[in-house]
Amino acid sequence: MSVCHFSLGVAAWKSRLIMFSGAIIGLLFVPYWFECKRWVAISGVPFVSNQSEKITFSFLIPVAGFSLWTSLGNLSVVENLIIITAFSTLVAVSIIDAITGYLPNTFTYTMCIAGCVVNVIGLGIFSLGLQAVYACAAGYAILWLANKCYFIITGKEGVGMGDAKLLAAILAWVGASSILPVLLIANTSAIVWYFFIAKKNASTDASEHSNGHTLPFGPHLGLGAAIIFCQIANPIF
Repeated sequence: MSVCHFSLGVAAWKSRLIMFSGAIIGLLFVPYWFECKRWVAISGVPFVSNQSEKITFSFLIPVAGFSLWTSLGNLSVVENLIIITAFSTLVAVSIIDAITGYLPNTFTYTMCIAGCVVNVIGLGIFSLGLQAVYACAAGYAILWLANKCYFIITGKEGVGMGDAKLLAAILAWVGASSILPVLLIANTSAIVWYFFIAKKNASTDASEHSNGHTLPFGPHLGLGAAIIFCQIANPIF
């Protein structure tokens, strides 16, 4: 490849990165901001300036990084736009759950519906068809059933139904074949995080964390899904 062609290629992916990052952040930032503010207010966490800045950067950094990752792949403009939008919503809902212990239906239902529609229509790499709908239902059913079994055995709730909705939303995008990788990554991350928190707060009552929830599971599901999204956007194996 000549120097000229290489330079044009670099300029092209840089322009794509700027366009995708700017468009997605601009489109999603306003509804994300107000929804995040509402749920933080419900949880009783002060939405002060410092907190706002932390939430803002915790949203912008992974979205910008993912935009760069997709720009290095071979997806079309439409495919990039779709997958970055889905990823951005995933980041938003994970952050809200990490801060408040709640997974708002606004985002999980939107992801469920959008994932099913995109796959049924068959937009580019998303062409699971009706399998996306079945995967969505299966994702919810698996965590619902696991939670019921746990409740019967221990008398306590294992996971919230928000987690079941989020898993359903994730599988609506990536399909039932990804359920094992997503859950494996999520459970491994949750276990590591739990022991890190337990060690750090050994003298603190665990019930004080996350608004009464000892461990928000949404961010860990989000991590598993994010890795799958990266593999879809720019396969490395």
